[in-house]
Amino acid sequence: MTVKEKSVSFFTQEELAEVKRSPLPHHVAIIPDGTRRWAKQHLTDFVNGYEHGREALVDIGVAAKELGIKVLTIYTFSTENRKRPSAEVALYLDFVEQSLKRYEPRFLELSARFHAIGEVELLPPSLVQQVRHLEKVTEKCNELDLILAINYGSRNEIARAAKKMAQKCLDGTMNVDEITEETFLQFLDTSRWPDPDLLIRTSGERRMSNYLLWQASYTEIYVDEETWPNFGPKGLFKAVKEFQSRSRRMGR
Repeated sequence: MTVKEKSVSFFTQEELAEVKRSPLPHHVAIIPDGTRRWAKQHLTDFVNGYEHGREALVDIGVAAKELGIKVLTIYTFSTENRKRPSAEVALYLDFVEQSLKRYEPRFLELSARFHAIGEVELLPPSLVQQVRHLEKVTEKCNELDLILAINYGSRNEIARAAKKMAQKCLDGTMNVDEITEETFLQFLDTSRWPDPDLLIRTSGERRMSNYLLWQASYTEIYVDEETWPNFGPKGLFKAVKEFQSRSRRMGR
């Protein structure tokens, strides 16, 4: 798989017209599962699997923009992933850093605004620097918000939000009676974006894995049997069509 040029379309005009007849998901979240499994199946090392997964992510970003999706959040590295062997973690985080450097021109070409959520400051300093640099240089991009959840865990995020609110109460800048669902949202990492409309998990797994637990309360969940590197633009198209076929009552 190769990185697609801007002029190349993943979809036919007929497909685009079809999918745009119904409301699109504004925010799509993805758990890109199965990369290491893909590597084992193809008798290769997991670094090669990461490379294929990275190319799949680039294609999904291009396809999301083409479909009209405005926010794309990718589970990149969880707080639980830090429990893996330290050498593997270091190798992966270096891979993420090099990928952000490599694809900086691509973000600008696509007018994709980059963000990172999670405890980013606890990552290696050079990776933190690259994350903040890419956030800065893409801040005026406005076609797609592409968010990487790095060193992210939803329980951790909720606990951090609760601590921030508790500190404001102790400081006297917030009253305990002001704590509501709406005010709590302001302290989450995702406060600037609407909750995901659609959550996609690849590789056939059917669990949330500590990902956007608060935000996904009424998110439509779609599970694809393909491992992540094999999940491409057509898989995204299929997931969006499935989303459009559902009736979202939001508890009403």
